[in-house]
Amino acid sequence: MSACDFAQGIRQDINDALDRLSGQAHIPGDRCGWQRDW
Repeated sequence: MSACDFAQGIRQDINDALDRLSGQAHIPGDRCGWQRDW
């Protein structure tokens, strides 16, 4: 597992938690090229 894959998993966990809390706050994509449906 690459560092990017590991960090992406953590980021997804955080975004899932934010979804439950606010339904709209998300961490934007970064240099790993992450994308998220808005």
